[in-house]
Amino acid sequence: MFSLKNTSNIMAASEKFDTLIGESSEIHGRLVLTGSTRIDGKIFGNIESPPEKKVQLFVGLKGEIVGDISVYQVTVEGKIEGNVLATERAVFRKSAVIHGDITYGDLSVAHGAKLMGLIMPLKTSARNAVEAPNFIAR
Repeated sequence: MFSLKNTSNIMAASEKFDTLIGESSEIHGRLVLTGSTRIDGKIFGNIESPPEKKVQLFVGLKGEIVGDISVYQVTVEGKIEGNVLATERAVFRKSAVIHGDITYGDLSVAHGAKLMGLIMPLKTSARNAVEAPNFIAR
């Protein structure tokens, strides 16, 4: 009788973000995030967050990132050209396209997602020890 045809749009609409980078935005440079962020525009540069902040990053369907990412949790529907470090969880939905190595605590990959690179789990004891400056090449 009832069905959810497009649950990803419902989930994205109900989430709350401290920062929203819109579809018409283009940013060049390094981003240091201290709160949850949704990216629907283009970012040319590395994205990182202090480990104690436990930042959640959401890359929307039209979001594009050219650079390395180091955050607590990441959910991707768009495109990333760079390495990804998600110390807690990495979620790649069916439209995700990743060109780079992925290091994760927990991993979820939807059928249809395109991941091109090494996929490496973090050891449980290493999750708290990883620091963004050691991961991102400058």
